Amino acid sequence: MQEVEHSGKKPKSRRSWPGLVLVIGAGLLPVLGEFGRLHWLLDLFSHFQAQYFIFIALCGLLLFIRGQRRSAIVAAVFLILPAVRLAPLWIPPAPKGEPDIRVATFNVLGSNTRYAETLDWIRREQPDVVYLCEPTPAWVEALQPLAELYPHRVENPKRGNIGFVLFSRFPIRDTRITEHGAVEVPLVAITVEFPSGPVRVFGAHPLPPISGFWAGEHTLYFEALVTGAAASDTPTLILGDLNATRWGRRGRELIEAGFEDAAVGRGYRATWSRSNPLFAIPIDLILSRDLGVCVEFGLGPDLGSDHRPVIAGFQASSP
Repeated sequence: MQEVEHSGKKPKSRRSWPGLVLVIGAGLLPVLGEFGRLHWLLDLFSHFQAQYFIFIALCGLLLFIRGQRRSAIVAAVFLILPAVRLAPLWIPPAPKGEPDIRVATFNVLGSNTRYAETLDWIRREQPDVVYLCEPTPAWVEALQPLAELYPHRVENPKRGNIGFVLFSRFPIRDTRITEHGAVEVPLVAITVEFPSGPVRVFGAHPLPPISGFWAGEHTLYFEALVTGAAASDTPTLILGDLNATRWGRRGRELIEAGFEDAAVGRGYRATWSRSNPLFAIPIDLILSRDLGVCVEFGLGPDLGSDHRPVIAGFQASSP
């Protein structure tokens, strides 16, 4: 009987399956985020578009190098959705110019004690309006030296990291603080009398939607924010740690309401959990409507929080 030699090599089609399954699994994650309106858990998948793009692209490149061309094509197809989501952050090109309105927001983190560094950063940047999330009474006390630079303020240092302090160089009127949900999370709305005209400013910090209950609180808060901001009949700004990205259900609601993300044209800038690239996402946002052209956007340094400060400048006098 003739012996049959075995090479010990697996058929090429069998060897290609693990890579293809990995690509399909990763590619379906951003698709799940598109169904965030159906359930809060699905919406969580919408926030990690940069991570999806990088991982799928690397898988596709590896498959291509290994000669698994069909699997590489599948990876390229799955790249389309995160690419579309990320594209506005690079296009159109960011305009340049000198701002006449500058605003900043920073989640200081209640347990953070690097007060002096935060004071130095605010003094150095001197934005016209600063909205700070999670200040404790100790933070409020430490921020007192800013009174000379910011004679106008609204503060509400509540327990449980849901309080805020809002500073302004210019007069504030029409202050309204509302509390939402069972946790009574505050939402502040003020009108700032800038030299270029009045601007309605909302300072927001909803709870993170990481459980069914918290997602419900998050929803109630955003309903009030979107309704109130959309009803404004003057140029409007929204500042804060929104615990949502522009790609999630709530972020899209603001975009659909006519608000523009100041990060557009500035590239991908993660503001939270920057020390862990797997989860680093841009949830600290500055959005505007009818305010003119955003000509400045950037992140501040590490000031001891798990968030980074965000600052933006606008030419409010632009047509």
